[in-house]
Amino acid sequence: MLRHYNSLIFFIFIASTSCKEQKQSHANEQEFEPISISFQNERAEYEPIKPIHFIDSDPNKVALGKLLFHDNSITKNGKSSCASCHNLKKGGADYTAISKGVDTTDGVLNTPSVYNAVFNFRQFWDGQASDLTEAVHDTVSLTKNAGISWTKAIWVINHDGQYTEMFQHLYNGDISKKTITDAIVGYEKTLVTPSRFDRFLLGDEEAISKQERKGYQLFKEYGCGSCHQGVNIGGNMYQKLGIVRDYFKDHDTIKKVDWGRFNITQKQSDKFSFKVPSLRNVSLTAPYLHNGEVQTLKQAIQVMAVYQIGRNIPDNEINDIEAFLQSLTGEELEKHNQ
Repeated sequence: MLRHYNSLIFFIFIASTSCKEQKQSHANEQEFEPISISFQNERAEYEPIKPIHFIDSDPNKVALGKLLFHDNSITKNGKSSCASCHNLKKGGADYTAISKGVDTTDGVLNTPSVYNAVFNFRQFWDGQASDLTEAVHDTVSLTKNAGISWTKAIWVINHDGQYTEMFQHLYNGDISKKTITDAIVGYEKTLVTPSRFDRFLLGDEEAISKQERKGYQLFKEYGCGSCHQGVNIGGNMYQKLGIVRDYFKDHDTIKKVDWGRFNITQKQSDKFSFKVPSLRNVSLTAPYLHNGEVQTLKQAIQVMAVYQIGRNIPDNEINDIEAFLQSLTGEELEKHNQ
């Protein structure tokens, strides 16, 4: 009999990064090559977490989308890009509690990682966008993010010879909101990060350490897999922050962004609920929670234990769970962050 209740719900909120990269220097960026996973094992069928997989892509579309993702010229100040908040060298986020928008405009939420975002059932903390396409539309449209209209962005791209040639090849010369978004999304769909834990799920018994395996067992026993499951280990449901203990009652100030999903639906039952974030690469994306107020992964585990399941987890078990969570880092990212 398990020492803990599997039905108890536990989840960790995460976020991300900032980077200023010029289109001209992007060719020198360190690439993360996909890892081929070929092990076969029945374990994955019965575990709450499922192995990740790559999505078929058009190399030419990916190349164009990659340029657009890193291009500073299609933002208001000419200094920012998608990669400014979604830095691929920083877990796909930006290491800040609340990201700055164009012209250092204050944001309101912690930036989620762009890695593996294709597997989320909705995008953004409140689920505002139904998919990556809507997310790109909304991000460009928000003044604090890009600070540029679609009309201006299209004009800039139309006056770049490299872009016009690429759009001619892929879209018969159509440079529009639809085709620009399609290219960026095509690139974002390739930002998939297989981890050592995926290899473990698929039969490689040596892929994770004894401590990491113990941490995974504790993760399941405490019921973390109730919310953090599936291919993305989260990202496929909403959950209230403060199930057992009122999280916001312990805070002096409650802001509108703290209402979470309620801001979209206006349903009282959605108040203080957020999309459960993916735990993939979670060790790289501190600080945590929608407001970025939790600084370390250990603290995030402690906070979630108290507010989500009403437990004080012993330090040794927190260490084991943290070790397991570190095994969820993509192997190529793991190499470059050692």
